[in-house]
Amino acid sequence: MNSYEVLKLLGWINIILASTQVSMYIVRRINKHLFKNKSETLKRSAKLLKKIHPYMGGMLAVTATIHGYMLLGGFRLHSGYFAWLIILAVVFFGWAGPRYKMKNWLKIHRALVLVLVGAVLFHVLKMKSLLFQYPYYFSARKSRANCTCRAVPNLSISSSILYFS
Repeated sequence: MNSYEVLKLLGWINIILASTQVSMYIVRRINKHLFKNKSETLKRSAKLLKKIHPYMGGMLAVTATIHGYMLLGGFRLHSGYFAWLIILAVVFFGWAGPRYKMKNWLKIHRALVLVLVGAVLFHVLKMKSLLFQYPYYFSARKSRANCTCRAVPNLSISSSILYFS
């Protein structure tokens, strides 16, 4: 398994971590609205998810940083960069909100999670579409000598940057 495949796997681990984070809210809502808070199994699941929630949020921030930095060879304007910034904002409000008794921190935290879901979906779909265009899209790019990407040898950084035009 080469370094690109490892970093791609790390991206999918980030998706799993983020999904587990969101599942805490979903499990609590399902128990409240479908079972009228009577499902002991869902209560136990929500309690476990609540206990690991802050640790998994920290892990997500660290693994997302490693994934993006190592794959692009630094911090660059990219669809994943926006998702990473939103992850940092979610983690910040999750940490600072209760600690400093910020007003409406939970609403901000949850709203940012919704924005994060959209950003991650956009990033994954954009990267998948670039992968399907590989022979045509990357063939006319710069040579290996001009490549600034550490993990993908024949891929210039400009081929994965998000362009707004």
